[in-house]
Amino acid sequence: MQIISSSKRTTILIICGAILGFILLQWASETTQHSDELVSEQTEESPDYFMRNFAVITTREDGKVYQRLRGEELNHYKSGLTQIEEPKLKLNTKKQTVWQASANHGEVTNQTELTLDGEVSIEQTNNKFRQVYISTKQLTINMQSNTAKSSSPVTVTTDNGVINANGMFADLEQQHVQLYSGVKAEYVSK
Repeated sequence: MQIISSSKRTTILIICGAILGFILLQWASETTQHSDELVSEQTEESPDYFMRNFAVITTREDGKVYQRLRGEELNHYKSGLTQIEEPKLKLNTKKQTVWQASANHGEVTNQTELTLDGEVSIEQTNNKFRQVYISTKQLTINMQSNTAKSSSPVTVTTDNGVINANGMFADLEQQHVQLYSGVKAEYVSK
């Protein structure tokens, strides 16, 4: 067995320490870079605020309630996108017509459009003479102009029957529904 002198031992320890230091520095650099990427991804995908079991009430200048938006959960993102679980919108038009809409999911864009997805329904609730119930898979409601549109198949149910169509546009203020194509109606006389 050969004995290594003290100066050679010191040199070997310094070299081993330098190699170990270099390896640790590389590992720490890669770990930090990966951690920064994860934080960046989380920041982009994480909401900047959220609410659970919320209700937002909007009033007109005269103080009358214009719309109520409720939901199980609301997530707002820095991009301006707002996602809602189990949204329910109650819209009071200037003509005192009340429309209620609900769905599984919703997204608010531009603070004016609410796009509902899943099991979507919208119904006119306070007209004693003519009840209107509309169901579809996707519906976009413009909350400023009180209009709704869908390019998905829709079913319109009234006291007088059922109408199916491929898409629609509705002016909720004027209580006017325009069906796009493939219209099939079943009339029930009273």
